[in-house]
Amino acid sequence: MTKELKGKSLLKKRGGQSLVEILVAATVSAVLVAAAVSLIAPVVRSNSYTSRLQVGSALGTELLENVRVFASNDWSNISSLATSSVNIFHIDTQTNPFTTTTEAETISRNDIDYTRYFYVDEVYRDEEDNGSIVETPSGNFLDPSTRRVTVIYRWPNSATNTLTQYVVRSKNKSYFQTNWSDGATTTVVSTSYSGFTTSSNADFESTAGSILIDL
Repeated sequence: MTKELKGKSLLKKRGGQSLVEILVAATVSAVLVAAAVSLIAPVVRSNSYTSRLQVGSALGTELLENVRVFASNDWSNISSLATSSVNIFHIDTQTNPFTTTTEAETISRNDIDYTRYFYVDEVYRDEEDNGSIVETPSGNFLDPSTRRVTVIYRWPNSATNTLTQYVVRSKNKSYFQTNWSDGATTTVVSTSYSGFTTSSNADFESTAGSILIDL
């Protein structure tokens, strides 16, 4: 074989080897890229979820604090609300004082829409167990000075997240009664009634809003 033919044969072999090396390198690179993507994607998703959870939790905590302030300013703000999870509210902080709206609230953060609202439950206590809070009203007594507040918050495709807190009447004043004109008609003291438990020698007509005991 001449030198010229040997040289051409070597070039063909080297060319074939180079093509194989390129294919192997490309395959290895593709495998490495796929592996890197499979490792990075869960981290990105986790970071995204953590960020949304932090924002959602902050919004839920903010609403819970607003409800606490709302109740502290005037106990009837909370005690007059319809109870159970079918009655939802959010606090309108744009009014002074705060007011409630009977619907969920949507707040946008970083192009994500978060939904939040709260509902109120009555609280019952066990008379035989030092007044401890119980879940069922049966055989227990209603505590008119305590309410359980549950805040719900979520964002698209997330689970429902909850925060719960008990709020209590911290001031003696719950409302002003301007008259007792109904007299001895009820055992319930409420802004919905203007009566009281039956009693003798009670003058509730001479001065509006006052009950005088005639001794």
